[in-house]
Amino acid sequence: MCIRDSEKPFSMEKVFEKPGIYTITAVVTDDFGAMSEPCKIEGLEVTQKKLFGSFHAAPFFARGSHGQYISGRIGLSFWLVPGKLDIMADLGGAFTLKDEPWKSIAMGDILLNYHFGPFFLGGGAGFTTKVKEAREADFDLLGSIGFDVFNNFTTVGSIFGQTRWPIGEGRSYGDNHKLEIGFRLLF
Repeated sequence: MCIRDSEKPFSMEKVFEKPGIYTITAVVTDDFGAMSEPCKIEGLEVTQKKLFGSFHAAPFFARGSHGQYISGRIGLSFWLVPGKLDIMADLGGAFTLKDEPWKSIAMGDILLNYHFGPFFLGGGAGFTTKVKEAREADFDLLGSIGFDVFNNFTTVGSIFGQTRWPIGEGRSYGDNHKLEIGFRLLF
C-alpha cells in the first residue's frame, strides 16, 4: 500500500511492504526550520494484494521421443490464505520445435500451491490437446515445485518445474508424461 499526497506545496509517499496495522506520525518542517505539531494516524490497516494476473513461459517436453516445445500461458492467481495458499488458473499453448508427428497444442490448468516462505509445492488438474496425430487429448494430473526469485509485494517472479501425467487407460507416466521448467510472473 502506498500513501501519497502530491498536492503542491506538499509531497509525501510511504510504501508498506508487509500487511499489518500501522500507526503513522508525520511532522512537517518548512524551508526555515519551523516544525508543525505531530499529526498521528492510528489503526491504518494494510492488506496484501490477493488477486494477480499471471504469465509464464517455459521449454516444454512431451514424452515419446520427447517432443520439444516452447510454452506460454496467461491466467489469474488468487491468495486463499495470503503468503501460504494460492489457487491459479491459466490457459495457453505450446508451439512445437519438431516436425510431424508432433503438433502445437493448447493447454489449461487449475493448480493449488502451498508456500513455505519463498518455496512452493503445488498440485492440480489440466487439459492438453493431442501432441501427436495418433494420440488423443489428455486430462492431466499436475505436480509443481518452485521458488520465488523476487517478491516485492505487488509483483512476484518464480522459477518453477511442472509435470503433467495424463489420466486414462494405457496412459503410464513413463510413456506419456510432459515436463516444463520455466519462469512465472505474477503482476
